[in-house]
Amino acid sequence: MQFCEIRKYQKTTELLIRKAPFQRLVREIAQALKVIISNSYAS
Repeated sequence: MQFCEIRKYQKTTELLIRKAPFQRLVREIAQALKVIISNSYAS
């Protein structure tokens, strides 16, 4: 059942995604948004 799996992951404290790759992804997304926002103000 999907609900059992959801409950299992809600109860656990372990990370499902490694911290370093996740930080890199967030940094990439933030940098891309920064570029988009600065370009929208420049035009």
